[in-house]
Amino acid sequence: MAKIVTNRDKIRYLYQYMRLVIEFENITYTYNELMYKLLRPAPRAAKLSGMPTNTNGCKNPIEAEYIMVINLENKIRYLKGEIVDMMHEIEDAICTLVDPMHRTVMRLRYIQGENWEKICVAINYSWAQTHRIHSDALGKIQIGSLMLRKEK
Repeated sequence: MAKIVTNRDKIRYLYQYMRLVIEFENITYTYNELMYKLLRPAPRAAKLSGMPTNTNGCKNPIEAEYIMVINLENKIRYLKGEIVDMMHEIEDAICTLVDPMHRTVMRLRYIQGENWEKICVAINYSWAQTHRIHSDALGKIQIGSLMLRKEK
């Protein structure tokens, strides 16, 4: 039996976009900070030996940091891919709307994160009419098979 997707579910799904953007920026910032620290390490007596070692038996702190950064880079690459895929799914869901005004309101609200006042001004409609457009768009948007991301 298929689960009925309510407007509340759709709103929660669409709001993930802004959270994903923030998460993507945080991951990128963290990675850049680690790379900066690694490429500009504090002066240390240890030198790279040129011999591969594992982190458990590594006595050289610089080598250990390189190994940690490589592992983190792999995790970040995977997570970035998941985030970008989810963002594309949300964009695709908005693109399913036929009416350009519906797409505009949904993008302003869920992609750009605008408040209702700014949306009303941007589309030159009253508050009530803007909400009617939004409600109509929610009723028509198809997220059917797309899974709602579980909150952590």
